[in-house]
Amino acid sequence: MGGVGVFGFLGLVLGPLMIAILLALIEIYKVEFRSELSEKLSP
Repeated sequence: MGGVGVFGFLGLVLGPLMIAILLALIEIYKVEFRSELSEKLSP
C-alpha cells in the first residue's frame, strides 16, 4: 500500500483522493476539448 508507506495513516485518505482528482481532471479535459480531439482524430 504505497500511500500508507509514504504518508502514514493519512495516506489511506490522500491516495484515493489524489486518484479521484486526477480522474476528474482528465474527464473535464475530455469534455472541454472534445471538438479539438475529434478534429485531430478524423482524417
